[in-house]
Amino acid sequence: MRVEGRNEPGVAARITQRIAQAGLNLRGFSGAIIGTQFVLHLAFDSDEDSRRAVTLLQTPARSAAATGRPVGACIGRSGF
Repeated sequence: MRVEGRNEPGVAARITQRIAQAGLNLRGFSGAIIGTQFVLHLAFDSDEDSRRAVTLLQTPARSAAATGRPVGACIGRSGF
């Protein structure tokens, strides 16, 4: 799974925290900052977990600090 968006402090922590709170396990994680943008590549234990993560991250967080937008501007899945 690829997640892209505007870089800001704590964005990777917020993404991985939401994934962990949903009970999903990361099999792999890679990230980079390119200018003002970030790109993360996430691998999960199953295709179903990957689908759940896409749905989870496309849904705005429900917390006092939430911005009302999904965590990443672009979230996509790719095959294993």
